[in-house]
Amino acid sequence: TASPTNTASPTDTASQAAGPTTEPESWPVRDVLRHPAFWAMTAATAVPGLVGTALLFHHLDLLAQRGFSAGEAAAVFLPLTLASAASAVVAGRLADRVSPRLIAAAALAVMATSPLLVQVVTPGVLALAYGASIGASGTAVRVVEASALPRWFGLATIGQIRGVVMAAGVGASAVGPLILSVGRDLADGYGPVLIILSASTLAVAAAVAVVRPPVGHH
Repeated sequence: TASPTNTASPTDTASQAAGPTTEPESWPVRDVLRHPAFWAMTAATAVPGLVGTALLFHHLDLLAQRGFSAGEAAAVFLPLTLASAASAVVAGRLADRVSPRLIAAAALAVMATSPLLVQVVTPGVLALAYGASIGASGTAVRVVEASALPRWFGLATIGQIRGVVMAAGVGASAVGPLILSVGRDLADGYGPVLIILSASTLAVAAAVAVVRPPVGHH
């Protein structure tokens, strides 16, 4: 009599040996939109777009007031780009080990320095720091958001969830330059509105640091 044939694949056998896999519970979109942690992370993702776009839209004018030539102002994009690439790698590694809320808060604290630095920046080290602060912070928050939301709210509705986050980010980036322009005209200079942008960024950093994520997460 022929013996029965084992039809289990090596993959199946390995999966059985490893035990059942667990996936995060998927939340309905309506429940996600009621959770403070979602809006805190959404705001944390949108603020770098608002502040960064505002500063870069007015880049030449802001730096010309600090005595930069066009070439020196353009050179600021080099540390911005390098810091953005480096922060993507670092934030990605940290996102698997550290609370995403704390990483986002730290990145926003760095972003909050940008509107202050641009008021005192000079060619050289400060210019490097200014460019790096814009590039590193925005990228780090986006990496953390992409890691945190599926972990918190599951995968079944992640497309719709991230669509809301993306819409908020696009809207913030659109109004950022307008806020800086109007603020400059009203105050006859960039200083007051830049301070407001910095303070607002710190407020969002504090909010995302203290907000409670879904139960069982950090």
